[in-house]
Amino acid sequence: MNQGSEPIAGASQAPIIAAIADGELLLAYAASHGINLPVELVAEIVAAKSLPSLNLDSPDTFDKQVKFWEARNQLATIILPVTSASIKASAQTGPGIFRRSVFNFFARNEKSVISPAERCILLFRTLALIALCSLLVVQVYWVVGSKVISETETILTQAIENQKELIGLDAGTSKATLLETKKMGLEAEIRIRYAVLESWNNIWISPLRIFGFDEYKHVEKPSYADLQQARLAGKFACQSIELYLLPLLYGWLGACLYVLRRLAQDIGTKSFTPEQGLVYSLRVYMGTLAGLIVVWFLPVAQTDPNIKSLSVFAVALLVGYSIDLLFALMDRIISAFTAQK
Repeated sequence: MNQGSEPIAGASQAPIIAAIADGELLLAYAASHGINLPVELVAEIVAAKSLPSLNLDSPDTFDKQVKFWEARNQLATIILPVTSASIKASAQTGPGIFRRSVFNFFARNEKSVISPAERCILLFRTLALIALCSLLVVQVYWVVGSKVISETETILTQAIENQKELIGLDAGTSKATLLETKKMGLEAEIRIRYAVLESWNNIWISPLRIFGFDEYKHVEKPSYADLQQARLAGKFACQSIELYLLPLLYGWLGACLYVLRRLAQDIGTKSFTPEQGLVYSLRVYMGTLAGLIVVWFLPVAQTDPNIKSLSVFAVALLVGYSIDLLFALMDRIISAFTAQK
């Protein structure tokens, strides 16, 4: 038997067998998407099926191997940015990604595995949903707190002015009676506002109890000082949420929106690869941090008339979506400092 035709089992066959399978996958993709390929190229890829049955270490097969690898390289160049890895990663293994993922997690059933693209979609869709729900909860909590604190400040001002007007008035006069009636109404409002602020403050204090913070103790008849103390604590929490937590969440949501948009494009063009999942994970972290960092540079950013009209939250969302905006802003600041030297 000719040495060149003797099949052998060795490590040298593994790469070319995998390359042949990938070549057929690319041919199928090109055919299904109407991509014109040279007939000679297709013939070389198809003819390469006989290579695994030959002795690939024999010089007699070198010409065939060279022709195959050249054809495989040309095919990969024509199909770009689609690759065999991206076609495999973007494969849809069936409907109901979430249901099958949960089933696979608990049942450990290898037959119900999902593709890398489906896994990436599930991950970032879940992250986006968590970001949106977290943002809505914190935003509503912040709005309620800001509204109550603003109204409390007005009521306290009215109560103090009413108390000043009562000083020096004789009891029983019509004006004193009117002011006393107003005072009773304000005291009722103070009790209501204090109860709301007490509950509101206890929510943000609860996670901090591990650091020694105590919850607000209920006061049946809160004084002006009690309400003022609760208002100042709430104001501190509102400012912290506005300056740090909400921009962070908006940046997170913007980054998730960017990643989902890119995933839709990559999967639509069959250019998604498993390595991109790692890149997108880093992109979410970068976008989240950018939403927080941009607040520190906002006074500089608002010198731009296009940004000046935007709120802090809108800027954080945009920077989370397109982190290049933050880099451009930082470059402007660095350029301003270097120009002064």
